[in-house]
Amino acid sequence: MRNVLLLFVLLLTAHPGRAQDVKDFQWLVGTWKIVDTHPDKNSYEVWRDTGHNTLAGISYNIKNADTLVTEEIKLLRKGGSVYYTPDVAGPQEEVKFKIISYDANGFVAENPTHDFPKKIRYRRVTKQQEERLEATIEGGGKSIYYTFVRVK
Repeated sequence: MRNVLLLFVLLLTAHPGRAQDVKDFQWLVGTWKIVDTHPDKNSYEVWRDTGHNTLAGISYNIKNADTLVTEEIKLLRKGGSVYYTPDVAGPQEEVKFKIISYDANGFVAENPTHDFPKKIRYRRVTKQQEERLEATIEGGGKSIYYTFVRVK
């Protein structure tokens, strides 16, 4: 009986069973600079908490004195799930990637019906007192990797 009770308690407290919340992704808030870009260009991703169970992100490049926004992103809760929703420049329709797994340092979002990417991964890593963010977009046998360093 004791083992059954313990198993029941473990099942109730297991991470995947509870509804996802944007608060689980607060580690993403801040300014991240992409490492290894072209010498004359700096690329950034900035995340902020909008206060409405949504994190808003923006990706942009600075080249010479020009700033070009390349993507706006939202992490938002809908129902019991959180979605990664990028909005790239152009007339494309909104694409939602459902967060299928996450922990205190990362997440995986997926949309198997999208052409590319089908999967987006973010992972926070701390090395030698430097906080990094490793992001991968993948699908159809193709993968693109990004490494960011936290600047704020």
